[in-house]
Amino acid sequence: MSNLIDQEIAHIRHAVSVSLARDLAGPVFPASYWRHRLHALLDTGRVNKSQLGEIDSLLLMLDLNELNLAAAACAFAARKDPGETVG
Repeated sequence: MSNLIDQEIAHIRHAVSVSLARDLAGPVFPASYWRHRLHALLDTGRVNKSQLGEIDSLLLMLDLNELNLAAAACAFAARKDPGETVG
């Protein structure tokens, strides 16, 4: 089972990297999809310490990407209409 989890983590890591690298087109799948997949692995109850670290790293990567997208959207909105406040 541990090897299957390792394979799934490797697949998700690769897919997330490719998905998040899409600039103007946006991600292939939303962060919520990848979070669901990662939480499903956690829910198996068979994740070892190393795998837990990998999953945590991927979840953090998704969080940071979403923060960067939100910051970029705010910056774009501010440039588009500097007199309007972003709520």
